[in-house]
Amino acid sequence: MASCSPQDLLAAGKCFWCLTEKDLDIATAQLLRQWLGSSPTPETLLASGACMDCLDTKEIEIVKVQLLCEINSS
Repeated sequence: MASCSPQDLLAAGKCFWCLTEKDLDIATAQLLRQWLGSSPTPETLLASGACMDCLDTKEIEIVKVQLLCEINSS
């Protein structure tokens, strides 16, 4: 299992480099849905994530990586 250092995470995720940004977002959303064990609608997800609307794309990606690191550590 990789640590939460950027270098380790990039090395562990090297098989995902060929995916587009949209495909990465879809894969992330699907993995999180499976982890959650439910299938919220896109509208529900957008409504509950409205508090992140002021963040730029990179900040959202950083938040996602940090959340996944915290999930992995627990």
